[in-house]
Amino acid sequence: MSDLIESRIGIIPSDWTIQPLAQSTTKIQDGTHFSPKTTDGPCRYLTSKNVRWGRLDLSDCGRISQQEHDAIYARCDVKYGDVLLTKDGANTGNACLNTLHEPFSLLSSVAILRTDESAHSASFILQYFLSPDGQRRLKDLMSGNAITRLTLQKIKAFETPVPPTPEQRKIARILTTVDNLIEKTEALIAKYQAIKQGMMHDLFTRGVDEHGHLRPPYEQAPELYKQSELGWIPKEWRETTVGNELLGIDAGKSPDCPDIPAPPGEWGVLKVSAVQPDGFRSTENKVVLNPVWVNPAYEVKEGDLLISRSNTYQLVGLVCLVHSPQQRLMLCDKTLRLRFNPREVEASFMFWLFQQPVVRRHIEVHATGTSGSMKNISQAVIRSAQIMLPPVVEQERITDRIEAIQDNIAAQRRTQEKLMIKKTGLMQDLLTGKVRVKVGDAEEVTAHA
Repeated sequence: MSDLIESRIGIIPSDWTIQPLAQSTTKIQDGTHFSPKTTDGPCRYLTSKNVRWGRLDLSDCGRISQQEHDAIYARCDVKYGDVLLTKDGANTGNACLNTLHEPFSLLSSVAILRTDESAHSASFILQYFLSPDGQRRLKDLMSGNAITRLTLQKIKAFETPVPPTPEQRKIARILTTVDNLIEKTEALIAKYQAIKQGMMHDLFTRGVDEHGHLRPPYEQAPELYKQSELGWIPKEWRETTVGNELLGIDAGKSPDCPDIPAPPGEWGVLKVSAVQPDGFRSTENKVVLNPVWVNPAYEVKEGDLLISRSNTYQLVGLVCLVHSPQQRLMLCDKTLRLRFNPREVEASFMFWLFQQPVVRRHIEVHATGTSGSMKNISQAVIRSAQIMLPPVVEQERITDRIEAIQDNIAAQRRTQEKLMIKKTGLMQDLLTGKVRVKVGDAEEVTAHA
């Protein structure tokens, strides 16, 4: 096995070489520098938004006329298997392989790189672009103040490690195998999310009966339902408002504190960023240095519902449930704390109910504020939100259903995170030659030191 040596781009094995992409490829070209005049037609038209991290995204793909396509394609004839590299804009450095067999047109924000596969693997070049070292070096080459960009000249001069061709292919296969596992996990997460959305609609309109089954829809069993201002709801449910079910609703204060988290045993005041779409973040707090500012009446506890009262338009009214705070934390003035009567309201149920359109629309309609994108909601707005409330035992059944599928989603996300960590480690080892792969007739994905 060869020794590792220091090169211009880092440590590599002595039997590897370094080449600029101009030598490793047979073509490097970007798309048209003029936006097409047509917006409809038989031909696909792709821009940087379609080049995602390691994959081609056709969900928002443009269309142009055959005439305009022919003119663009004559200059930039994208082929199956070409590397697509984003060279302009916020997504500069994103790269993927072209998986389309049909011809399409490109905007100048994307460049194509074509290789002679007998000598250089396009998949290897792609994986190097996506590696931590590749991304760091691409970013070092970017120029431009308002818009980051890579010029064709810089791309052509960009140097990559070049292992022997069979080793390139084997490295690319190993990393692509992990990519495929990550993609399958993403697909499972998307599937569970879709199931969850449909299930939540059914649970909050039909509920779960005493036998643990969804009630049949109103159209099949109208005798199980009653009319309400919110539509047809199960007879066992009642119409109410959030305010009617509250033990208390409070806003905190924001004393002048240093922007560092409170150490264990010290009081902290929460920042509005503690309320996040993925849940409560107790670490988003500021240490309270002056004991005079401490007010236990504003402390958040297990089961409290927190709402961002003042935030950007997208995040105002965001809700999270407090789980096991590890220290003593107080509300800030941009956050509301809701507490409910546990004999009548399951806090977890109320958290999921606040995600439903009936409550979300109420908050969006009544949010106020005209300065930029900042919005505010008052306690009165939250109190007046109309809701439908099942008996507490049914609330628990509904919550159990939602949290079971939420656990599946969380498990898949943990798997995805582990795979991504594994992929990063493999990139660091294989693309630098720190770990060499066995190359032979066998196709199994193995590596050894």
